[in-house]
Amino acid sequence: MINAMLRYPFLTPSVFSPQECEQIIAAGSHYPPVYTSSEEERRKLPQGVRRMMPSQDPLTQMAMQRILPVLKQVNQDHYRFQITGVEAPHFCTYQVGECSPWHHDFASDSCTNRKLTLLVFLSDPNTFTGGQFHLYPSTPRELQQQGHLLVFPAYLMHQVEPVLSGVRYSFITWALGPPFT
Repeated sequence: MINAMLRYPFLTPSVFSPQECEQIIAAGSHYPPVYTSSEEERRKLPQGVRRMMPSQDPLTQMAMQRILPVLKQVNQDHYRFQITGVEAPHFCTYQVGECSPWHHDFASDSCTNRKLTLLVFLSDPNTFTGGQFHLYPSTPRELQQQGHLLVFPAYLMHQVEPVLSGVRYSFITWALGPPFT
């Protein structure tokens, strides 16, 4: 029997309160940037900045303690992947003009073991315009509320449109497991 959920995201509302989101935003801005594309690529298409959140940071620990039970339940109920761990989370910032072009989080390098992407919308959607997240073919903006957690298979194509005003913040991590065979 084919698992139809393998093509769809799963949304868990209000995993974080607005106050917790604001705390993560305040702390996350101080972490050093991690660049996943070349300087030339970033000049062609201004991409957002990702910052790795240190595992010993109390906010990182709180966030992961909140996310991991949701991950376990969503995976058990919907995807049924063998999960062996999670990657260090990243704090993402998108300023005016920045975006993330269509891509997937599953690749032929160290990302091969990514099974699920976990995305937390940290920004109040009234504080920025543009910056719409799309999971192919689309994800309604009304689902992208502050504190909501979106879980989806890492092989699904997704993007963040350019931010037109304000700043868009998110928290992202990936559930890992053995390579698909």
